[in-house]
Amino acid sequence: MKNILYALLVTSILLPKNAISQDNDALWGALAIGAAAAITIEDNQEMLEVVASNYIFSNYPEYEEFRLKTIGWGDGGKRMSDKGSMRLYPFAVTELKNNMVTGNRKLLLLFASPGWVNEFGLDITKLNWELWSVDEWNKLLSVFSELNSPNDFPIESNLIPIFKKNGTKGITSNQLKSIKKISGSIIILDSKDLFYEYIKDENNSREHIENLKFTKEGWKIKNKLIYPFYNLKGDDYIIKNYSESLRVFSNEDAIGLFHKKEQDQMLVKFSIINKIHQFINNQK
Repeated sequence: MKNILYALLVTSILLPKNAISQDNDALWGALAIGAAAAITIEDNQEMLEVVASNYIFSNYPEYEEFRLKTIGWGDGGKRMSDKGSMRLYPFAVTELKNNMVTGNRKLLLLFASPGWVNEFGLDITKLNWELWSVDEWNKLLSVFSELNSPNDFPIESNLIPIFKKNGTKGITSNQLKSIKKISGSIIILDSKDLFYEYIKDENNSREHIENLKFTKEGWKIKNKLIYPFYNLKGDDYIIKNYSESLRVFSNEDAIGLFHKKEQDQMLVKFSIINKIHQFINNQK
């Protein structure tokens, strides 16, 4: 925080004297731009939180008490790859009452296009914000889960169908040709190029997404895989519409988001997705 305050102080000294006579919003805007130029926001957690809290202050006056934290700091908001140039910065927003934590949680997402921080400061035209409820987040993962698994059972009301592995011995591609698929089962290829059959639970059981753990293999209950995902390669894509602003796609071990307005994509690591899921569903 000392670096931020120092940058703001230096910037205020360098501002023209007539800037002091301007209104507070304009003055803060000038200070924020100077601070953004002085420090690299993308490498500074506290500065990111300042930018996010300013957005809440400006657009959600009903939030009079809240806690805001970046999610997944140190693990990367964007997977290092050559696919996509946007960055996603997720923030945990928890409403407070009398300085006590409530159960009202929101997810603030910052979609930042290339060049949002440059030598001139902060370019807010390259920032897109969305504030999501738990239902919006769980819907995203439901849509992703349907497209990332070969089963024909739809996910309704965020209830995940439960499957169990049929045996422990994998099937090779040659053996697969002679295997008769069980009704209500799915075949999944694992990372060792072996196929496994998963059978739909005989009671047609389902579990709400809020109680499950999200992993690159699929949904788990107490580390037991109950809804497997495809094992996609780097050049494989499966894509589906999610909202007016986003399309979601599966690609290797990441969730892909395509931002319609910016016509660009980003890959978000499963480790980040799981941290967001744990927060918004109050799993810990």
